[in-house]
Amino acid sequence: MKVLLFGGAGYIGTHVALAFLERGDEVGIYDNLSTGLESNVSPKAKFYLGDILDREHVREVLSEGWDVAVHLAAFKAAGCPSWVYFCCGPRDKYLQRFLDTPLTKIRMSGWLFYALDAKGFLHWAYNYWMVFCTGTPIDPFKDSSTGMWPGMPYGDAFVVYPGPDGPIDSVRWEVFAESLQDYALLQSAGIKKDDPMFAEIKDYNDFPSTDEWLRNTRQKILSRY
Repeated sequence: MKVLLFGGAGYIGTHVALAFLERGDEVGIYDNLSTGLESNVSPKAKFYLGDILDREHVREVLSEGWDVAVHLAAFKAAGCPSWVYFCCGPRDKYLQRFLDTPLTKIRMSGWLFYALDAKGFLHWAYNYWMVFCTGTPIDPFKDSSTGMWPGMPYGDAFVVYPGPDGPIDSVRWEVFAESLQDYALLQSAGIKKDDPMFAEIKDYNDFPSTDEWLRNTRQKILSRY
């Protein structure tokens, strides 16, 4: 069977593609790589770089005789409500909270959730201290990738560490919590999503992330009330 996956270069799409390939299907991946990675695409699959809003290109690809089209692409461009979720990726400029993510970038989480009108946030992961997809424990102080680097970035699977009296906190976790306090500040102040203060926030990979921007913008809000 010929299967075309729209949005097949992301975390979920990658695994769906592998499942079809393992059972012997011919697989095509159609993705604009806005959140997915071309490196996620199996060499056994045919890759198409394109956007689902490009109707002519979509029609051209569909004309190649696919038996099934599976839609996993994002719906935000069509105005559909969306949540925020990241696991293993996206990376590079995108919002994240890996071990090497600058703290000021993590602190922008609440600002982006608010300004970009996210309806919720699905969190992965709090304390996954095991080799990925197994019950084998790891020492997160020594292995922060659950034995899965580069597939699992360092710090992706946990934000706290095991301690003798319960979880040991991390700076990343505290800064993320502060970002949610910023969200509450924006919400309590009734700041509109189209407020000029958000002009530099374009999307989840194009946004300000400096301490100066955070200080100045918080001051603007507090000075209004």
